[in-house]
Amino acid sequence: MIESVWQDLHYAARVLGRNRLFASAAIGTLAVAIGANTAIFSLIDAAFLRPLPYPEPSRLIFLCEGQPSVTYSFSYPRYEMLRDQASAFEGIAAYDDESITASTSGEPERIEGGRVSANFFSVLRVQPILGRAFTPDEDRAAGPPLVILSHHYWESHFNS
Repeated sequence: MIESVWQDLHYAARVLGRNRLFASAAIGTLAVAIGANTAIFSLIDAAFLRPLPYPEPSRLIFLCEGQPSVTYSFSYPRYEMLRDQASAFEGIAAYDDESITASTSGEPERIEGGRVSANFFSVLRVQPILGRAFTPDEDRAAGPPLVILSHHYWESHFNS
């Protein structure tokens, strides 16, 4: 059997050597297909297979409204109602994607972030490395404008 496989490989190399254009197209197609497959698997691994970087990630769920193809955020009053009345959960925190413009060195920059409820960090069982998390007094419509920086943003814009 090994001799048969060796003969087949030798024959394939000889045929591909005679038709270099076909060989180049076949090798290029394989390279693109393998690269695309690797990239897609990397995305799926990061998004679905790897556990979340929080203590007990299997106990976390994501609640949203809407149809399966389109999700909507809860209004803040609905979040408060869920937080205060839902007894099946250990805790419920709010998060909403937010894109803002920040200017730290004179040049405005668009950054991605999120609005969170004051209990966001305690529900995830994490604490900021420096400083403190938000307090319940700050979690109101007329509360002071506060921010918690990501580690990357702190390093890149404030030199740690």
